[in-house]
Amino acid sequence: MKKILVLFLLCICASSLAVSIGERVTVPSAMLDKSHELLIYTPPSYDYNKSQSFPVLYVVDGDYNFHYLTGLIELWSNLSAFMPEMVVVGISGGDTQSYRKSAKPPLEPKSGKGDAGHADVMLDALKKEIMPFVQQTYRVNDFEILGGHSIGGLFVTYAAVHEPQMFDRFIAVSPSLWWQNEIMKDHVAEVLTQNPKLPVHLYMTLANEKGMGVHGFVEMIESQRRNGFDFKFKQFPDETHGSTGLASYEWALFDIFKASRLDGRYFESADAVKTYADELKESLGRIMPIPTGYLRNSCYAWCGDEQQRDEIDQALAALFPVDVAFFRVLVAEHLMLQNKLDEALKWFNQAQKSAPDYVAVYHGLAQLYEKQGRNILAKEARAKVKNMLKTQRIRQWQRNEMKVN
Repeated sequence: MKKILVLFLLCICASSLAVSIGERVTVPSAMLDKSHELLIYTPPSYDYNKSQSFPVLYVVDGDYNFHYLTGLIELWSNLSAFMPEMVVVGISGGDTQSYRKSAKPPLEPKSGKGDAGHADVMLDALKKEIMPFVQQTYRVNDFEILGGHSIGGLFVTYAAVHEPQMFDRFIAVSPSLWWQNEIMKDHVAEVLTQNPKLPVHLYMTLANEKGMGVHGFVEMIESQRRNGFDFKFKQFPDETHGSTGLASYEWALFDIFKASRLDGRYFESADAVKTYADELKESLGRIMPIPTGYLRNSCYAWCGDEQQRDEIDQALAALFPVDVAFFRVLVAEHLMLQNKLDEALKWFNQAQKSAPDYVAVYHGLAQLYEKQGRNILAKEARAKVKNMLKTQRIRQWQRNEMKVN
């Protein structure tokens, strides 16, 4: 009887919370006969500094690829430090029939009736409705990537040659170029002939499959390569059509953001920070958020060397002003552990000036004030943390560190 009672009480006390990544939003459309359903992912540091903006990846087959892709991007951009954090927008295609119709290009064979779709309309809606909504609602910068798998890869290929400047990079994952007897191959060849300097950056992949029309497309591109058409292809012989998405996005994103990776684990000097900024500008045309792992490792390496630490801080403040607060909090926490409370307070105050909405600043200040016996200020800082956590998108592991749920 006691065992039954204990089990009953455990059942009553147990609770469950949904674990999710991202949010689903609806955007009205004046161009389509239905609203746009979007899945939106924002990175862990999204609310660290309201001045920070992020590159954005649009995935046309969002309902299928959003969850695994965002989880891996969070790994690659945080613990792994392989690339900058980014916003991901998954575009729901709805039911299969509707999705395929919207993804297929408006191309008909020269003889007979074909299977033309409305990719031109969908591309226009993406340009005039979806992207403006994302740009106005979320803090994204102007580095934008479009990706799609299978029939979505066909859409991406069409978009790349018809709106090449709409996105900075295109990723066509195992695209269905077999469609309409490989009509896209001839269509793209014609486009390249008419516009030999088409400015495109297109990544294309293929799994261990035949009959996709990809090899013929690649041969056509290689034989008719034009200045400005940057085309990269990779086949994954150990992947199936259904599994190739992960390998493809990993390969393409790692290559796109290769300038974001350091040769080592941290910035070895202030000059290294400048070199990093120069390489980002040369490769991507703009500054990107620094993977937080590099900043953390730089603090581990140099927080005990006052001159090197300060020089790196000054370089970060000059070249990466929206990233420097993260480094300054790490320095302050290091000093606090050494009981150098006055110095730590200076660094927390500097971090607060550069990022007044960064919750870790106030969490650190609360701990520092408690050490100083300034209990009223500590209480105010903790209240600030709790209020900020109500509105900010903070991961559970971040909350765990602050011991606040």
